[in-house]
Amino acid sequence: MVIPMSIASAPARLPEIELHYRATPGMAESMAMDNLLTQTHLIVSEASGSVVLDTPDRAVLIIIGGSAAAQAFSVCEDRASRNVDQPTQIFWAADTQDDIYGAETLSQYQHVAVELCIDSRRNKDNKALNWLRMNAKNYMHWQVMLAGSPGFVYAASDILIENGLLQANLHSDIFAYAPRA
Repeated sequence: MVIPMSIASAPARLPEIELHYRATPGMAESMAMDNLLTQTHLIVSEASGSVVLDTPDRAVLIIIGGSAAAQAFSVCEDRASRNVDQPTQIFWAADTQDDIYGAETLSQYQHVAVELCIDSRRNKDNKALNWLRMNAKNYMHWQVMLAGSPGFVYAASDILIENGLLQANLHSDIFAYAPRA
């Protein structure tokens, strides 16, 4: 089992990085990560991808799959620090409620709305993928940031493109390091 994690920091906090991972009690990998994080000195390799919003003051839809929410926290913190008054819509799709953390914190930022969708099915009937099909046209002129596993990001981006969103408006680390299978 791998530990789901993501790294992101608001630009004003760099070179500080913020690590988000799911600490699962009793899991050997989680215990190893917990021990590693108690060290006083860590060496961290650069992330494999980089997501930069082309026009950071434009409306943005952030689509999160599972526990990959670090970028949403980073974007919301950055937009708040710059007093961006354009909407930030967060759509968080997860298998279980346990994958969701900090949604209340995200909701407290001004101009941020959070919608949660819990459904573990990995097929065309998945509620999150259906939500994207039904609502994609509402975000035609928005920037869209996708975070999650490669399978989720590519399934979501396919749906968005099929419904008229331009590839140029879609941003994800996955595009940089996980070519389509």
